[in-house]
Amino acid sequence: MRILVLSDCHNRLFGAKEALDRENDATAVFYLGDGLDAMRALLKDYPKLRLYAVAGNCDRCIDEPLYGIEKIGGHTIFYTHGHLYGVKSGSERLLEISRNLGADLCLYGHTHIPDIDYRGGVILVNPGSVSLGRTSKNTYAVLDITPNGLIPSIKVL
Repeated sequence: MRILVLSDCHNRLFGAKEALDRENDATAVFYLGDGLDAMRALLKDYPKLRLYAVAGNCDRCIDEPLYGIEKIGGHTIFYTHGHLYGVKSGSERLLEISRNLGADLCLYGHTHIPDIDYRGGVILVNPGSVSLGRTSKNTYAVLDITPNGLIPSIKVL
C-alpha cells in the first residue's frame, strides 16, 4: 500500500497536482495543513484517494482537527501540522506524544524542510512543502506499507 504525504501548499497547487499525478498508485493522502481548502478542492479530481487531513496555523475557519490518529496496515499513525508542538525547535515533543499514543509513525509539517528520522521505535516524517520548500526544492513524502514494514521516502518536485 502506498500513501502520499503532503503539506504546506499555501493555496499554490502546482506541486500538489504534480505529486498526485506522479504517485497515481497511492490509495490515501495525508495532508498536514496550510492550504487545506485548496487541497480539498484539488482532491475532488482524485476521487479514489482517501483523505486524512489536519488544519495548520495558516488555515482559517477550518473545521478539521489539529491532529489525528489512524491505524493503517497494522501501524498506528499520529499526524499533525506541528506548530503546536514546537517543531521548528526540534521533534522531541512529537516523539514523546507518539510514544504515549502507541504510534510507530508520526507525520508532521510546518517547517517546510523535509526530514525522515528513526528514533526509539518511532519513524518521524516531515514531507517538507509542495510549493514553498525551504531547501530550494519543493518536496513531498511517500510511505510504502509492506509486509516487511514501513518504507518512507522524500520525493523532490
